Amino acid sequence: MNKSIFKIFIFLLVSNAFSSVINHYGEDIGLISGIYDLWESLEPGIQGNFFVEPKTILPVEINFGFTLQNKKYASEKLIMFPISLSYTYYFKSCNKNLYFLKFGFGGIFENVLSSPSFSNFDPLFITSLGVDFKLNKKFSLYSQLSYLFVYQKYIEKAKYNGNFLILSFGIKK
Repeated sequence: MNKSIFKIFIFLLVSNAFSSVINHYGEDIGLISGIYDLWESLEPGIQGNFFVEPKTILPVEINFGFTLQNKKYASEKLIMFPISLSYTYYFKSCNKNLYFLKFGFGGIFENVLSSPSFSNFDPLFITSLGVDFKLNKKFSLYSQLSYLFVYQKYIEKAKYNGNFLILSFGIKK
């Protein structure tokens, strides 16, 4: 019995500490598609993202994600793991929905599963436009359209940079 009370006490202590430094957190899932030169070589795929908004002076967001796409004309898969820091600007709204614009940068680990396979880590820039629908005082649903730019021209054999559009839907607390 004492161990159960101790576990509950530790859980409440940790969750209280977590809420003192985190403003919001959430996750989303959506579709990703290459655009421009990548439209011809990549099929649309799926993406997922987990984010944390720490309590800071500026509204920033730390993102950790994944994407999975197949090549159109080869049996290759493209797996990417982006990590980014974004500034979020919220527009004033006369209803309970919040409209926002994000600008961010970071890095992306890419892995192409082929024969032979290869991996690299590239810089990324991302911008998003979205809307946040309040469900109640704690939870909200959101949707966003993002443009992801992956800089790759510095690689000797790279033909072009990565340009992607992402449509995602998520929930945050």
